[in-house]
Amino acid sequence: MLHVKTELSYQVNDIDAYKSKLMNWASKFDSCCILQSNRTGQDINSKNPSEKSYDLLVASGGLRCFEGNDSDSFESLKSFCSSANSWVFGFFTYDLKNELEDLKSENYDGVGMPSCHFFNPEYLFMINGNEVTLQLAEGDSEGAKKLKGEIERIDNTPEEINEIQSISQRITKEAYLKSVKEIKEHISYGNIYELNFCQEFYAEDFKINPFQLFEKLNSISETPFACFYRLDEKYLICGSPERFIRKKGSQIISQPIKGTIKRGNTEAEDLALAQNLAQSEKDKNENDDYSFWYRDLSVLKESDQLQKYTNKVVKLGQPAILKIELKKSS
Repeated sequence: MLHVKTELSYQVNDIDAYKSKLMNWASKFDSCCILQSNRTGQDINSKNPSEKSYDLLVASGGLRCFEGNDSDSFESLKSFCSSANSWVFGFFTYDLKNELEDLKSENYDGVGMPSCHFFNPEYLFMINGNEVTLQLAEGDSEGAKKLKGEIERIDNTPEEINEIQSISQRITKEAYLKSVKEIKEHISYGNIYELNFCQEFYAEDFKINPFQLFEKLNSISETPFACFYRLDEKYLICGSPERFIRKKGSQIISQPIKGTIKRGNTEAEDLALAQNLAQSEKDKNENDDYSFWYRDLSVLKESDQLQKYTNKVVKLGQPAILKIELKKSS
């Protein structure tokens, strides 16, 4: 069983500079996960650690690691987590669907990420405001104080490396338009009602600093769900305004964005546009699509095939517009 061996709490005056140094330090580990909320966290005073939100979580050092095995990843992960008795960070990929349904993926994969990866961190930093809590899986209080000082002394002005000659697309324009036409035909026939058609853009001969790229993206977007993830020499960089799923007590919450509108030139214009957005039939219909997806799930839940995946997980509620947020234009 793993457990937190040492915990140290302290305050930092220049918290933004400290965060940047901390994240830079953590990004050097082969296993690293940075979850940045850009001060949009909620429930920061919750007494239940599983329900509490943070401005920033930084986990580094893979004390124990788990990778999907293409056959029983979910059961193996369940066993991994139950034996951890500590924080677990990681990711799932879409190809895990192949373990749940009779499906296979034939798209070219030039990255080679595992279907899922999780790890117990050796070091965990939790930040709210200017309050920092450091947890060590190994080591004592003196080691924690030494690490605190080590991070504070980091020179956080590395030379920027950003050399990308060109970016290519995986699908040609002609093939893309042909696929769009076929998708429209499937929709008109009633075979599908909604589809997310994506393609990959990639670069091959380049030199970049992945963490610097993440910091640059985050400084522009400042999203509530920003993430930097490192697995050896593979990296995930994310800046998302949407929450896929969160479990809070007995509730499961999903917060997709359904409907956007341009910003106004004044505060009064912003308010008027926000009211128009809330009353927009088009955007209400988008929310209805999301509601229909939930109703689909409710019906499918009764089937024996899906029952083993959704067994006693949810009591479905009504989707609702939670709030309209004003974001700066990039």
